[in-house]
Amino acid sequence: MVDKVALTREFWNANPCDGQASYAERARFRYRKDPWLVELLDRIATTHRNILEVGCGQGTDGLTLCGKLRGSCQYTGVDLSDESLARARAGCVELAGELNVQPIFQLGDAG
Repeated sequence: MVDKVALTREFWNANPCDGQASYAERARFRYRKDPWLVELLDRIATTHRNILEVGCGQGTDGLTLCGKLRGSCQYTGVDLSDESLARARAGCVELAGELNVQPIFQLGDAG
């Protein structure tokens, strides 16, 4: 029997979404490609306190959101890819001092 979760994890570990190494590069690429997301993240940050993002990838939107959220809020990002989560966690270091909320990035499957 084919382990679809393992195959999916293997794919995303080898091909992290958008591929850029740093948060700054990913954010520039992402928000040029999808500029409407910035307004959506602003709205989410002002209307929600507890956020769960399933399929957070390298954490670009989550990290951007954590810079916009109030300090009393919570953000958790879940992804199947160890590599993507490692890059998301590296983004926390890259953005040290700029995040209002410390994100939690966890390995997991929503399926």
